[in-house]
Amino acid sequence: MIEDLAGALRPERRPVFRARRAYCGLTRVADRLAICRASTYRLIQRGQIPTVHIGSAVRIPADALERWLQDQVAANPTPDRR
Repeated sequence: MIEDLAGALRPERRPVFRARRAYCGLTRVADRLAICRASTYRLIQRGQIPTVHIGSAVRIPADALERWLQDQVAANPTPDRR
């Protein structure tokens, strides 16, 4: 009886491995870029960040976002501050 109760109260274990998401929503992209959602919308409206429309949802392919971010870093190197 006690074992049954303990088993019922034990939280479900979740797998440690999490698959990388293929697509990101606007909030996740904003968090990744450390900008607000409005700035993310502006980048999308200007066509600067690639998007995919799935129904009425707007998603950003994760690999395309990473490539875009690498391109931005390469195009705007941090000045050497010595």
